[in-house]
Amino acid sequence: MPGPGMTAQRVSRVLVGGLFFVSAIAKAVSPGPAQDALVFGLPWLDGHAAAFVLAGVVLTETWLALCLLLFPVSRPTLVGISALLLVFTAFLLRLVLTTGSPGCGCFGAGQLPPHTEHAVGMIRNAAMLGLVWYMWASVPARQPTPIRRRPLPAPPNSSGYTLIEMLVSIVILTILISVLLPALRSARLAGRDASALSTLRQLHVGLAGYAADQRDAFPFFATPGKPYGNLYIHDHVYRSMSGAFDDQAGLWLSVLTPEFLNPLDEDSLWADPGTQPRVRTTGEEPGHLIRSSYFLSYSVFAAKGYWDGDVPHTDLRHIRGTRWSDTTFPSSKGLIWDREGSFSMRWTSGARPLMFAAFVDGSAGVLTDTDADDKLYVSAPFTSLVGPVVSTRDGLAGRDRR
Repeated sequence: MPGPGMTAQRVSRVLVGGLFFVSAIAKAVSPGPAQDALVFGLPWLDGHAAAFVLAGVVLTETWLALCLLLFPVSRPTLVGISALLLVFTAFLLRLVLTTGSPGCGCFGAGQLPPHTEHAVGMIRNAAMLGLVWYMWASVPARQPTPIRRRPLPAPPNSSGYTLIEMLVSIVILTILISVLLPALRSARLAGRDASALSTLRQLHVGLAGYAADQRDAFPFFATPGKPYGNLYIHDHVYRSMSGAFDDQAGLWLSVLTPEFLNPLDEDSLWADPGTQPRVRTTGEEPGHLIRSSYFLSYSVFAAKGYWDGDVPHTDLRHIRGTRWSDTTFPSSKGLIWDREGSFSMRWTSGARPLMFAAFVDGSAGVLTDTDADDKLYVSAPFTSLVGPVVSTRDGLAGRDRR
């Protein structure tokens, strides 16, 4: 009967081996996040090299799990496990210290926010290192020489798998999973992207209907010439600290529904009936207010002179509503952008996606860093975001892609 020390060692082997096996399965089932993390943390890797490295990591974790679960533990094995865990921890620390890093894929795709996933992964690695060092203390420096015994003859009609055959089968299956699942993930992402772009086109149609009903004007709820002030929506006055830009950009859907759009409250992909601003008046409560994750371009809240620098930004007369006819480059001027979806877009080895966007001409697509040019955007007072679609130089008369 094994003593307490032997039982604790077996429990440690099962825990560490099981954690390695779970981590390998998570990366094999959803390899995209881990591959994105490799490309982000090791910029010299391209997509194919990152996929090869990831396959090696999956195979290594699987092999270590099998060694711990099926074979006697030796000190060289524990040294290798410790070195691997230290490398993994150093990589996670790099991701933690880097702004905008993607998730590592250690716990499946999208289960935890990136920095939370990194922190949990470091804690898990520290716990595994503690168990490994406990096993080191309980393993003798030299393993006793096993007594050679004459093997029993196999039954004449034995057709079962040997241990080596089973291990080879597991390795082959792991390789196949590593090769096939990226294609499945790409197909799933392509379907999600198509749905997001379809939603952008629907929003564009609703906005065009509203403009036709308002003599070509885009939604504008603030007082012209006043960048900070109240918003006036549905005959109610709302307090706002950035009324001319941020709040209007997120509340524009409130005047499109239900006349020009019929959103579903449970459809959180493109509209969120979340927290309502404070009401200044004390009378009747306001109607349904939609704070959308799809932002309207800041360009529609100020005329061309505000963005091109012809007049000082202290001249606030240019902060006013604009019209559809003010657009000069309809196919290149972004009008609506998916704020939530864009911030979580994946890293690739080629052009880096920046955001989903709908353009003035009704098209929708993905702006990448090869489409965009920093010279096309301007930082202006009273805005909190700078970039494509958000703050285009020359406003609606400018363009967001070359």
